[in-house]
Amino acid sequence: MAGPQKLELDGHTVSYYVSGPDAGRPIVFLQGKRVPSRVVHPITAPRLVAAGLRVYNVDIPGCGETPVAEVDREHWLASLLDALGVERPILVSVGMTGPFSLPLVTSQAERIAAFVAIAIEGIPDYAESLGQITVPVLAMWSDWGEEIRGLSVERSHFELLVQKAPNARLTSLPGNRSGMKRDEMEALMDCILEFIDGLAQTE
Repeated sequence: MAGPQKLELDGHTVSYYVSGPDAGRPIVFLQGKRVPSRVVHPITAPRLVAAGLRVYNVDIPGCGETPVAEVDREHWLASLLDALGVERPILVSVGMTGPFSLPLVTSQAERIAAFVAIAIEGIPDYAESLGQITVPVLAMWSDWGEEIRGLSVERSHFELLVQKAPNARLTSLPGNRSGMKRDEMEALMDCILEFIDGLAQTE
């Protein structure tokens, strides 16, 4: 699989991996420190590409191969999608990337086709705006999520998301306290692909 690509975004460099057909339906993963793109992309992209998707794994600033940078989190994701030339992707936000995804999905939900929130931080900060997430939402959570070092997440945050967003559902996240192994990542892809199949049936 090809190595990382780089783009300049508002004066800083962003590292990302991309695979799949140019005309494939785009799916954009935002990756943090715990699961950087260089680890996740080789494991998860092949199945998604086989399903006809064009897969982007993007390291947020200070994570993976993207250098630390002072950025405007409120507008960072919108600028990223513009720079990548990606329209209405399925957006997957993981762990500490919530503060980078939630500003866009709560104010410009029309820019994405669906939202997958995997044990993300920041949900309570957008409690008043969660009802504006009108696209389908898959909220993924497990009780071990509260114990991930460095993350401030609780099950109640995801229950709030599902309560407020009109087209959201909560499901269990595979894995354990020591982190996700390869077979657990495969189980995660099962969940995401099932969700995507459901999108195709309702569009």
